[in-house]
Amino acid sequence: PESVYKRIKKENNAIGEARAINSDLQFFKEKFIMPVEGIISGVYGSQRILNGKPRWPHYGLDYAQKTGTPIKAMLSGVVTLAEKDLYYTGATLIFDHGHGISTLYMHMNEILVEMGQQVKKGDIIGTVGKSGRATGPHLDVRLNWFDIKLDPGSVLN
Repeated sequence: PESVYKRIKKENNAIGEARAINSDLQFFKEKFIMPVEGIISGVYGSQRILNGKPRWPHYGLDYAQKTGTPIKAMLSGVVTLAEKDLYYTGATLIFDHGHGISTLYMHMNEILVEMGQQVKKGDIIGTVGKSGRATGPHLDVRLNWFDIKLDPGSVLN
């Protein structure tokens, strides 16, 4: 419906604005850590099929885990988006790590940080959930350089 389309468009604009920040932060130089332990249930680049039709590839890394499992910040950064109920991604966080590098955490149950807050690598930022368009509890993490989608597995051991 038109109302849902308008909501999605507004939310996508907010996500785009958060990912477009070009700060002088230098956190991106740190080594990333795993946000949560769990079975990897979705990998970067895999083709998604919805209603029998190919859709956008998956640009994240999914960790299947129980609802309520604590999530760690993969890298120090500043919160540039903290939304509890986005249509597709549910409870969603975006962190700025400097010079266009951002990370996204999606489908969360709880968000434990707020807009503008600086966090340190390893801080607990929220909990695993199944909010938004998710079929089960998991954490979807993404890595971007401005609007370029990068494989988060490339920076995580």
